Amino acid sequence: MRIIKSLVKLFMMIVLLIALVFAVLKFVPNFKNEP
Repeated sequence: MRIIKSLVKLFMMIVLLIALVFAVLKFVPNFKNEP
């Protein structure tokens, strides 16, 4: 059971990192387009 819990935590961390990367990729072009 402990292994499953640790895997779930790892999966959640990966999902959060991917979400952050997508957010950054979306916001960066907006900053570049602004003068």
